[in-house]
Amino acid sequence: MLVPRALAIVTLTAALGLAFAAGCSGTSSSGSTSTASSSAPHRATFSVVLLDDKPDPFATLPPPVPKGISSFQEVVVLSPEDIQAHTFVRLVVQPGETLDQARARAKPWFDAIPLPAGDHLVYSRIEEENEITKLREGVGVRTYIATSTVVLTQDDIADAGLDAMPDQEGKPQPFAMIQLKPDASESFRLFTKQNALRRIAVMFDDNVIMSARIQDEITGGKLSISLDPDTAFDVKKAELQRLVDALKPRAAAAAPAGTGAAR
Repeated sequence: MLVPRALAIVTLTAALGLAFAAGCSGTSSSGSTSTASSSAPHRATFSVVLLDDKPDPFATLPPPVPKGISSFQEVVVLSPEDIQAHTFVRLVVQPGETLDQARARAKPWFDAIPLPAGDHLVYSRIEEENEITKLREGVGVRTYIATSTVVLTQDDIADAGLDAMPDQEGKPQPFAMIQLKPDASESFRLFTKQNALRRIAVMFDDNVIMSARIQDEITGGKLSISLDPDTAFDVKKAELQRLVDALKPRAAAAAPAGTGAAR
């Protein structure tokens, strides 16, 4: 069974203004919205980018379609009166092939997909548990269409920490708490006010870890990120800790330690 990698649910503790969808998986100055730019090599990257739901380039798959490509439909909301079904695709590894090899094989096909000026494809990683090793392995990716607008980066993070709280069944669920810097919090508030119903994607290491539709203005500047409840606790904790560790070094100089570690 194919399962989404890592982060699936994000809530804004100050205001519940986003509708979230699991991922199948440039930088700006603090508090600003800008176009993407390259990051320093060998360093984990975090960003929130604006998605473009208007184009539907996979409605018809141009031949020849690479092996492992399948199309799926999802609902996109262009306005309260304009709700459509658009197509995204998944690429799944073939027998004897790694995910990197599959992506390299399909890259010319993806690169030839026509997109609006400034848009580009981004991908979320699909993982499943190896029945023999019991380890989670990358088995595919799914597509999103991103604009060049970067809403937030790790430069906008004041602090990040890991904690846990019980779910409705009383089971502990780990979550990452992210605090934005004041300027970024205000910038994000204005952005969400001006872009209601548009989708954003959270990127970590060039991978979409979640997507969310803006439902309302977001205030407060605190993001609480948790994982798919069906994912094993240890896997969720490890993934969230990796995210927090990547954000914490820059945050440490700007703010004291945040929430405690998940137990």
